Amino acid sequence: MAHVIVVLRLSYKSCVGMESPVQKVEVENDQLLVDRARLGDRHAFDLLVLKYQSRLLAVSTRLVSNQSDALDVLQDTFVKAFRSLHTFRGESAFYTWLYRIAVNTAKNHLASKSKEPKAIPVDDDGAADLSLLHDLSTPDEEA
Repeated sequence: MAHVIVVLRLSYKSCVGMESPVQKVEVENDQLLVDRARLGDRHAFDLLVLKYQSRLLAVSTRLVSNQSDALDVLQDTFVKAFRSLHTFRGESAFYTWLYRIAVNTAKNHLASKSKEPKAIPVDDDGAADLSLLHDLSTPDEEA
């Protein structure tokens, strides 16, 4: 039984921190595209957008629960990533970096949405229901 545990530990140690050949190629391809985009090659960044937009849209949609807002978050994510390419150090996968930008952008979007004033409903004649705006009681009446 002890022999089996040793074998499992060796197997575990040999797998930790190692990338599959496919993952290694993906990381190298992404880094090449990032390097080219940093040098001003917009087509290289377009390829990164095409590669990751579906995955990031799914993430954004889960976070903001509204397709239109998710598309806004996605666009903001790629704009921020493009402007911050010089800060990508390559210590993680490019997708991981994009994912963090997307999550933070979605959180900021939700925070700004919660601060927006609520809309006042308008009837078919274009008149607003002003009953929502005034409180019938005054501070003197509450005391």
